[in-house]
Amino acid sequence: MISKPFESIASEDIQALIDNEAGESRVLEYKQSLPGNSDDDKKEFLADISAFANASGGDLVYGVSEKKNEQGQNTGLPDKIVGIGSINQDAEWRRLEDILRTSIQPRLMGVQKKFVDCNSGLSVLVIRLPKSWQRPHMVTFKNLSRFYCRTSAGKYQMDVSELRHAFLNSGSVAERLRLFIGERVSSIAGGETRLSMPATPKIALFVLPIGAVDQTSSVDIKVIGEGINDIITLNDSVHRRIYNMEGVVCFTEIDCNCDAYVQIYRNGTIESVESSYLSYRNDGLIPIFVCEEMILKTTKRYIELLSRWGVAFPYYVVLSLIGVKGLSLNLSSRIFIEQPQKIVKDMLLMPEAIIESSEASIDKLMRPSFDMIWQACGKRECASYDKDGNWVGSNRP
Repeated sequence: MISKPFESIASEDIQALIDNEAGESRVLEYKQSLPGNSDDDKKEFLADISAFANASGGDLVYGVSEKKNEQGQNTGLPDKIVGIGSINQDAEWRRLEDILRTSIQPRLMGVQKKFVDCNSGLSVLVIRLPKSWQRPHMVTFKNLSRFYCRTSAGKYQMDVSELRHAFLNSGSVAERLRLFIGERVSSIAGGETRLSMPATPKIALFVLPIGAVDQTSSVDIKVIGEGINDIITLNDSVHRRIYNMEGVVCFTEIDCNCDAYVQIYRNGTIESVESSYLSYRNDGLIPIFVCEEMILKTTKRYIELLSRWGVAFPYYVVLSLIGVKGLSLNLSSRIFIEQPQKIVKDMLLMPEAIIESSEASIDKLMRPSFDMIWQACGKRECASYDKDGNWVGSNRP
């Protein structure tokens, strides 16, 4: 795998693979040309992609030829950049996406692509596959029904014992993510926050890379330190930053008391807690439009940071409201026939949103969470979205 944040891969990184003779491995493979439209080409493409997802993930680099041995066989060592030809890149990626969407089950998540312009007008396509938390993935093209995995020697078809093991562990990743969230929310509700906070209602936002569960993702704490000014709390402010055993914690203070913090864990997990917005006027009303805007802005920033730090997609995003029993929504800026009811539960743990790439629409993916908050107050759905599903806050017509 190219050891650089995916969004930052450039022509010099492709050339470095050749100059350094970076051979094919469990997480890297070269292809001279893009797959065509023949059945054999599609089967090969699907086998390559699913093998990466069923193993440790990796990079598939199209447009780089391999060196040959005396027998004319590929050696796995990159030779030169030959490019993928003059193509409509958007149309070509849609074609490849269609193949993946219709011929691999369950659907792959977190697949990233980058067309890299190299010297002499040549372009290379890099496809990055994360290690999947839904593995094993089956190739279903033409009723093929095959499972592939990958070693340093390349892809191979999985045997019965490997499939049995993969299926037994297929649900463990999601369950462990939910277990971590549940434990942290319970601790926060019990006053066991990273820093001492007032006993007021709280917003807790978690962004977790899938790789955090099996320790395949990590963040260099020194790199975080270099860009630490980009880290914000839910109330969009940071007064102090402290390194700790878990990683880095940034927080804000009011009268020497912490009112918001964000903990960056070494495995890339982000935990952000805020204790002033839900009850800042002490009138029992949640300024819902302000809170939604704040949550969306902060979520987008955290996803941008994780991507910049090279933490692989997909990410889980989970929102929770803690200590909110008896609160309701402040809808004074809108006209409703019936005022919202009071929340009857002390804790609202919203469904996870799965962010597959940096191009994902965070507004739309977070809507089920916002819907649940409004529903807890007796409303049918969140009223902050327009007819096209875009978040517009209190400006909805």
